[in-house]
Amino acid sequence: MKLILTLSIVASVILASTARPNDAAPNTVECGTIIGNNGVCVASELDCLPTGIALPSSDCTSQDLPLCCGKGLSSEAVAYGAHEFNLNGNPWFGKQSDGVASRTLLTEILFHLATQGWQLLQSFDPTRKTNDKDTMFFETAKPDPDVETFAVSFNRRDRIRLINPSNPQLVDIFKTTVKNAWPAGIRADRVYYGAAGLELHGSPWCTSAQGESIAAKQLVCHLIYAMKRIGFKLYASVDITGRKGSSNGSSSHINGQLDVLVFRKVTATWGN
Repeated sequence: MKLILTLSIVASVILASTARPNDAAPNTVECGTIIGNNGVCVASELDCLPTGIALPSSDCTSQDLPLCCGKGLSSEAVAYGAHEFNLNGNPWFGKQSDGVASRTLLTEILFHLATQGWQLLQSFDPTRKTNDKDTMFFETAKPDPDVETFAVSFNRRDRIRLINPSNPQLVDIFKTTVKNAWPAGIRADRVYYGAAGLELHGSPWCTSAQGESIAAKQLVCHLIYAMKRIGFKLYASVDITGRKGSSNGSSSHINGQLDVLVFRKVTATWGN
């Protein structure tokens, strides 16, 4: 059985399944989708989803979403074999408190799915619509009781943030690594709606200077390596805000946000 989680428009999440209601195959795959301005959608045929995501029948309710759902739910509906929950606010625009809350929600969804035996298979955007988001595909795996997740986001032209860390050591490692790895230095160190954030000198995420572009990629490499040394591996890279379309039909991150990186703890169940 496969699980698909899709992000779309501004604030919806859709969760759909390729499994039949009584399908108990060990290698199933499911999917979920984030759509609209404020919603989450869950397929009614799902056999096994974590508490806080969906019920094992068509009776999905708002109480089954993670408690970190920020501003709460505005509505829910079933359509085309999927269950959709609409969130208050504009989480997929990725601005201010909504931006931090949406990334926190992403880490919590991945966390709860992993504890119930759903492992991320791949995330990508299977459509060509302007401002569309990624779809995440999951497959069944052994439940991981020791899972921990957190996110790193790249914002504006020069901001990097650590979101929903599971322990204070992650904050220290994050700040030390970025400060040591970015040659141009740090302009500011601040807390942004509860997230540890650093503002870098220069424009690492949107630059035409080759040296600065390479340095930005090296910074990400240093960060991935530093987290691996303390027991966390890169688990997901997800576009939850969408790309802005241009007049020639192409897409660009220049006016949007970059992918969110989600790290997961290496345990006896996963990552070894």
